[in-house]
Amino acid sequence: MKRVRHAIPSLLLIGLLCGSTLSAQETTPSSPSPTTSAPSSPTPDSALKFFNQGILLGDSGNYQAAIDSYGQAIALNPRFVFAYINRGVTWARTGNLQAAQADFTQALRLNRNYSVAYSNRALVSLALNKPQNALLDLNRAIAVNRTWGGGSLSDAYALRGIVKLTLKDRRGALSDANRAVRLNPNSSFSRQVRGEVLVATGKRKQAIVDFTRAIQFNSNWGVTNVGMAYASRGLARRQVGDKQGAIIDLRRASDFYQRRGDQAGYLAFLSEVYQSPNRDVRIEVNLPCYVVSAKGRVSDLGEICGPAQTVTAATPSTPGTPKPPATSTPPATPPATPR
Repeated sequence: MKRVRHAIPSLLLIGLLCGSTLSAQETTPSSPSPTTSAPSSPTPDSALKFFNQGILLGDSGNYQAAIDSYGQAIALNPRFVFAYINRGVTWARTGNLQAAQADFTQALRLNRNYSVAYSNRALVSLALNKPQNALLDLNRAIAVNRTWGGGSLSDAYALRGIVKLTLKDRRGALSDANRAVRLNPNSSFSRQVRGEVLVATGKRKQAIVDFTRAIQFNSNWGVTNVGMAYASRGLARRQVGDKQGAIIDLRRASDFYQRRGDQAGYLAFLSEVYQSPNRDVRIEVNLPCYVVSAKGRVSDLGEICGPAQTVTAATPSTPGTPKPPATSTPPATPPATPR
């Protein structure tokens, strides 16, 4: 993945590849809509069996076996739209974004009225640094507004806000983020995204309010999570001069990623904390420069933190300049994606 500067925070990019898959309950075959251009044929029990097996394998982290199970479901029913969608999500989790994109495209060839497939493909495009393609797909997802999987119209507006922020359309990004919050005011995902947009437009105190509400609501996180909310609030607090509040939030975010053994998320978090180009404000935070994975492995991240574990930051001299994101290797799955 190329580094994306002055666009979206790396923590959000990391989240793009960690979405869930459609559950069997959400994929029970039903009568096709008259507007459906390529309806799925009835799904035989054997295909459903492999499909459900794929969900269980994917949830347990056995992605290749899950991909194989979805492939068997597709072999038995080549028009099984949801099997293509779930296999695409699983491909994205393994980092094979081209295969993911191909599966989402095939799902849309079979049925153009699945917002979840457009939303998923948009996330892959965003992860591939093709925000214009992502914008087109999100426009279609919103226009179709049906079959969202575990997502919603609110999530799609929030995601489109991220894309517009990437394209430096801050006014459009804020409009979409506001719409997402109006549609679902208790969504942590919508609040988190609007907070990021507000930071990018220089409205850090308002952003802190949204990050706080995201933490309080603690529901419907989409591709975000409470660790991101603490990290974003901590980074915003340091920019408005609340050093103590910043330290508390950054430590909470660190604890969150450490408990999960989330190496990719923690790496993105440390990058944002320690690799800021601003140099006028320094706060001591002493975050650990390693993370223990679920399998017990320890990754030394000292090259990110450097010898002195000091957070360096300042309010950017140019109003409205977003905080620079660090590198990321996103996972591509929609905020509005399944489950």
